[in-house]
This record gives sequence, structure tokens and C-alpha cells, in this order.
Amino acid sequence: MRRTAALAVASLLLPGALLAAPDDPAAKIGTATITEGQLVQALLRRYGYVTLSTMMAREAIAQAAAQAGLTVTDAEVEARIKEFADWKDRHAILTGETYAMYLVGQGLTKELYAEAMHYDLLLEKMVAPQVQVTDQTVAQYYTGHAQEFVVDEAMRASYIRMANLDQATKVHDQITAGQLTFDAAVTQYSEDDLTKGVGGKYDGWVRRMDNPFSMALFGLQMDADISPVVDMRPLGYYIIRRDRYVRNYTLPYEEVRDDLRKQLTDEQTANLKDAQRRQILAAVKAQVLYQFPAGAFAPNTGGAAAGGGGAAPAAPGP
Repeated sequence: MRRTAALAVASLLLPGALLAAPDDPAAKIGTATITEGQLVQALLRRYGYVTLSTMMAREAIAQAAAQAGLTVTDAEVEARIKEFADWKDRHAILTGETYAMYLVGQGLTKELYAEAMHYDLLLEKMVAPQVQVTDQTVAQYYTGHAQEFVVDEAMRASYIRMANLDQATKVHDQITAGQLTFDAAVTQYSEDDLTKGVGGKYDGWVRRMDNPFSMALFGLQMDADISPVVDMRPLGYYIIRRDRYVRNYTLPYEEVRDDLRKQLTDEQTANLKDAQRRQILAAVKAQVLYQFPAGAFAPNTGGAAAGGGGAAPAAPGP
């Protein structure tokens, strides 16, 4: 039993790795050898309980979805991931984090994220009939939270992103010398696929903040002014144009309506998914049978698992 579970965890965390024997060497450091068995035990202590909890929660969600006649296709997963990835990449000029950086920060590969998204979409389909965000809901939120839509100071901007400093400098000099228009430079030279087709326009308001993009933008004195080349590595080199400046400006309802509807829908959906997941886990008959090593990390028991079996743990999400 212990051998089988150890192999399962090892193969999950180290894809393609099959243990020939626990005494086989996994690594050498100086005169010492770390065996595969030691590696597996370390993985079990650190990640085994969380991994098993997640596997159990996902299986419970899959069973509940099957009973409800719900499925999720690979195409649906890919479409949702692309939507999220585009959003992350579009706003990376302000957050400093692209989709690829997000995955690294979360300790995920594209494949692991897609797997988690599959179960998240199953939950979303379960609760979809309960989500109620009407035109009236959106309008009432806008009028009831008016101060949220007042911008103290903000700008609209367009930009050109390039990977090479020398090339960016050359393009910048041509623009400022009047040899090349900013719009033409976007079309010819920008390497930002998300904005290249719309004249380099960033689809949001940029507020004053401690960020290279924002600081360069707010350093421009007049609309249509062009910034020097801004070093925003690893994102690239940017040439920024100030398009519009506002102060004490109330965002029109028509401008924020669609984003506000999505925000309210996402919030309501997230709350319903969390409640649905808890309901599924509370109703399913499940038990942990595996005997974890002494000192194994178990987040819902104050840090360390007792090492025995028991009821199914509360999984940390799908």
C-alpha cells in the first residue's frame, strides 16, 4: 500500500519518473547519495497530503458533474485559459506580471493549470443557473457606488513594445524627428499582438502609481506627447504616447457597464462555486486510507498530519 501510494505521488510530481527501487540513487552531492526512496518520502511529507486532498476533491466534483449530465471540453478549457492569459498580458504594463510569469509564481505548468481549469469549469456549469446579474443589478450598483467610478487623475495611453533596445531607440528617433508617425510605427514595429491591431491603445485608464509605465506616462506634459524609450524588461522596451488626461472625472455608465457586469458576474459565480464545492465535499462518502509519513504537512490540521487514515480532508480547491 505504501509503495503504491509513493509511486503515485512521485509520478504526479515528477512526470515520467518510475522508481526501479527505493535504494536507487536520485542524486549525488559530494560523497553522499540521495535515494529515490528518500526523495519520495520528502515529497510525501511536503506535498502528499495536499495532492491527495486535491485529487479527492476533483474526483468528487467529477462525480457530481456526471450525475448532473455536465461535461467540459478541451476547447472550452483552452478558450477560458486564453481569455485569462490575454487579460494578464494586456495589463502586464501596470502589474508587471504576464500570464507566463503568473504560472511560474503559482508553481504551475500550462498542463497543470489546464487540469485545474477543467474542474473549475465543471463547478461553474453546476452553478450557472443560479447566477443572476441583470441590467438593473448593474445599474443599481453603479448608482449605489458612485464614488468608485470617480477618477482623481488618470490618462489614456497608446504604446509600442519592442524587444530590442537599439531598434526601439531608432524607431523613437524617427517618430520625434517627424519621419514616422506613431500610428505607422505601431503597425510596422510593435511586437505586442494584443494592441498592435488597435493602434497600440491600452484599453483602460492608467492612474498615477509607482510603475515604470505610469511614471513615464505622467511625465508627459501634453496629449500626443511621446515618451523616451522606457526599459520595462523582461516585458520589453516601450514608447508611450499620452492620449488623454482627466482629473476628477466620473466614468460614464456606458463606458464601465460591460466590465462592471463581468465583475459582478464573476464575484457571484465565485461565491456560488465555493459553496457548491463545500456542499459536494460534505455530501460525498470519502476516507483517507494512506498512512502518511510522520510529520507530513496537512494544512487543515494545523500543519502536521497524525500519520493515520481518517475522513476526507477539505481540499484547497479544484
